[in-house]
Amino acid sequence: EVLYQKGADKGAPEGHRLVGPGLSFPVPPQLRVPEKAPGTNQFGIVNYFYQNGSLNLYYHQGSQSSWTTTLVDTLTSFDDKRFGFAYNPATGRPSISYQNGSTLYLASFNGTSWDRQTVSSNVQSGSSLAFNQAGVPIIAYGDSRSNLNVAYQQDGSWHSNTIQSGVIFVKD
Repeated sequence: EVLYQKGADKGAPEGHRLVGPGLSFPVPPQLRVPEKAPGTNQFGIVNYFYQNGSLNLYYHQGSQSSWTTTLVDTLTSFDDKRFGFAYNPATGRPSISYQNGSTLYLASFNGTSWDRQTVSSNVQSGSSLAFNQAGVPIIAYGDSRSNLNVAYQQDGSWHSNTIQSGVIFVKD
């Protein structure tokens, strides 16, 4: 494992991370296994990619050789980049849970752009996303006190419950 200090990439080649004086390595795009879009022959793929000095979160949808790409968000932090990706069964549209700094967000595609909601401001370790049959998002995440939490939406607001305390989260 290589330890990384925030803001230490100045002078690194594009798409690389500095790990020592004059020493850098490529930052691979982080991606998820493609998910089949409901009711279509297309797949969705989500990835992070460091480009032009920014860490961007992208969504790609298509099949074989025809793909469209949309920018979901530009991130300010190189913290834990594990994210959740699922299609909402009520709308058939993609949603992504992701961390930027210590804040957890849910981005949902509305048909033309991405709507972002703040889920929690106390996140330490990535997220996992699912939907119930009614299309209500449910997100599991680790907080700064090493607790496993589940966030859910009810009456337009986010609520969170601790499922297990004192969990040790391992970063890949």
